[in-house]
Amino acid sequence: MSPADKMILCVDDDTFTLSSLKESLSNRYEVMLALDPDTGINLAMKHLPDLIMLDINMPGMSGIEAAEMLRRVPSTKEIPIVFLSAYDTDLEKKRAAALGAAAFLGKPCSLQEVCDTVESVLG
Repeated sequence: MSPADKMILCVDDDTFTLSSLKESLSNRYEVMLALDPDTGINLAMKHLPDLIMLDINMPGMSGIEAAEMLRRVPSTKEIPIVFLSAYDTDLEKKRAAALGAAAFLGKPCSLQEVCDTVESVLG
């Protein structure tokens, strides 16, 4: 499977972050975007992406809560998740690790760091 055949779902309530992720990743991967965790969960279950990039701090439902829901569904429980967070605390990193996070990126991070992390996770 070539990188272009792989799909990444990016879930973040910040439109600038989403557009930056799409711009940096869409030259190598198919990229889907969601502005809220509920939409992200629905897209993940429908399309089964190869990777989910998930912001932690979002209104309504946190990225951690969304990841917990995805981990309970057999079809999505093994999808690698890369967490993004402006609140780069040890507690968040521990919670992400407990959910089997493939990586944790503190915001702001460079787009090169995002691309390198995605490439590392997807192989």
